[in-house]
Amino acid sequence: MLKGPIFDVQRHLFPLAADLGSLFLYAWVLPRLTQRLQEKTIWNWVLFVGVYGIFCFSVYLIRSMDGGSRSDDQTLRAVFAFLAVGFCVFFSVMMADSAGILERVDALGPTLDTVGKNVGVMIAVLLWLVFVFLYPALVFMEIEPSFVRTGLQAHILRFVSLFGVNLMIVFSVAHWEVFFADAEPAEGLALGGKILLFTVVFAFFLLFYASPRLLYLTRNPSLVSALSFLLHTGYYVWRLMDGKAWQN
Repeated sequence: MLKGPIFDVQRHLFPLAADLGSLFLYAWVLPRLTQRLQEKTIWNWVLFVGVYGIFCFSVYLIRSMDGGSRSDDQTLRAVFAFLAVGFCVFFSVMMADSAGILERVDALGPTLDTVGKNVGVMIAVLLWLVFVFLYPALVFMEIEPSFVRTGLQAHILRFVSLFGVNLMIVFSVAHWEVFFADAEPAEGLALGGKILLFTVVFAFFLLFYASPRLLYLTRNPSLVSALSFLLHTGYYVWRLMDGKAWQN
């Protein structure tokens, strides 16, 4: 019987299933989610906190199964952690906007100095920073493998971890669809311009969302998994721009 990563069907099947499952979730939840996010309330903030918690737990699962204690990938993890810091800043702004916090900050004006002197607010901000930067810490720090890497249980955990990471992409797309709902379409944009615009937005998504999948691939190499992630992320970007940039 042929053996090796190429012939390990389960190695390819479960990441593909996670991406397909995310697409079905996207089709089912997007209309409800965009409707929810149109009303900027603190409950949106709570929703994104929950999604971020699932995202971090998923990254922890990936690191716990991928032999993250090996030292030969420390430089690579440092690069991914640097990108994760940028993601956290980006995600914090996204959360604040979905909850209407940015609008409230603009309205506060001169009272910001008074707020800054409030010890309770300062502690809350500190705790928030610790929570937000949990993701870069999970990417960079040494994590001893705690899950078996073979068998059905390991593959199911891989599915859960990749699906949890994809969940963050789905919620991000929903937020940006609401954010750009009133944007003017790029009327008369030629095919070359559409391709360039798609490439820029696609590269932006990969910059912030590809690190967990790349960490996964360093210990679970699979061309099917890599192509599946690229195609399903590209589909999200295409659908995000479908109502705006592609209109003529």
